[in-house]
Amino acid sequence: MQMAILLSVGPDSKKIDKPFSVAEKFQIANDWITDKGEALWGVRFPLNKNSIIRKGGVFPIKGMFYVKKNSYFIPKTRRGFISYEVIIQDVESYKKPQTPSDPNLRPIQWRENFFRTYLRLSSKIEPIIPIQISEIRKWDGMILKGTSSVQGYVLVRSYE
Repeated sequence: MQMAILLSVGPDSKKIDKPFSVAEKFQIANDWITDKGEALWGVRFPLNKNSIIRKGGVFPIKGMFYVKKNSYFIPKTRRGFISYEVIIQDVESYKKPQTPSDPNLRPIQWRENFFRTYLRLSSKIEPIIPIQISEIRKWDGMILKGTSSVQGYVLVRSYE
């Protein structure tokens, strides 16, 4: 078993100037990774790389996406499940939303939105056989208690 970061994705907040559907986000990231070799995925919550390492996480680390039930343009069979994964090469964290260290790794469509944390994706976001939340354990062994456990992210055990 290895550690993974489980992220929750769904429709963007109305606060963002240009919201994208989950399907559009995945396509934009995959196109950028195909062209540049990696992409920075912004998230609004703090995620400290050192605390992941202290807990035994080793980079690169697997990222798993839980797709919220109200996500549009994603097949219904993938909504409400952990349905996609990616390789996260690194994490950049800041005290407040700002431009990442290498803004050229941000797809052009996303550059006007600033985040507290950027995940450096080094592989395309790929679909996996959907996994129910109840099948995944937090890194400390505790059961995820429904979708409210995945508000932003949670460190989980990844099964190979």
